[in-house]
Amino acid sequence: MKEYIVITADIVDSKKIGNINELDKLLKKLNSLIDDKSIMKFKLSRGDEIQAIFKKNVFIPEIIRLMLYSFYPINLRIGIGIGEIPDEKLKIKNSWNSNGEAFYNARKAIDILEKKDKKNKTKKISSIFLKSSNDFFDDCFNSFYILNFLNYNRWKQTQWDAIQSYEKLENLEKSANELKISFSAVQQRIASANWLFIKEAEEIFYFRILKQLNNSRKKPGKTIIPGKNLEK
Repeated sequence: MKEYIVITADIVDSKKIGNINELDKLLKKLNSLIDDKSIMKFKLSRGDEIQAIFKKNVFIPEIIRLMLYSFYPINLRIGIGIGEIPDEKLKIKNSWNSNGEAFYNARKAIDILEKKDKKNKTKKISSIFLKSSNDFFDDCFNSFYILNFLNYNRWKQTQWDAIQSYEKLENLEKSANELKISFSAVQQRIASANWLFIKEAEEIFYFRILKQLNNSRKKPGKTIIPGKNLEK
């Protein structure tokens, strides 16, 4: 069996969503952005949870950002599970009808976040936790994203829009035209969100530090650390 990534997200303040039609719009927006990246797209279940399956080499930071962007200002409690899934379970169209190690780990991650929120009496903000069979990787990832989410939870709609447009078009002038604002306004919104620093940190985290760790710890033919094409 191969290893996959299952992402389950609890919609923390689902009451802010007017009705099921509004939720469907948010899901369609998200799925359109990850269309070529997922094995099974995000689907709703349990009333206020969404779930999708990805190949192990997907660039997780991008998926996280697209989730938060699509649902803003709705907060998400994101649980990421990495593990094996039986091949026959991948033939099922709805991930909620599947099972396997990756699903169990994603559920454990959600449970851990819920316990943390209750223990710390955390206000309703977006949060994330990853669970896999590699404790060292889990600790690195979760520590990194505790800090990262301090930034994400401060971003405003205008900043999310500017960052998403810039990442899509890779050109400030084109982004300014798409958003119908000035060139300097796009720059200011990206800068005030510290996006370029965050993006650089994500790339260092995935493409340098964890690549070296993976090369020093992996067994022949098996990749331990997930990431976006870690080989040069």
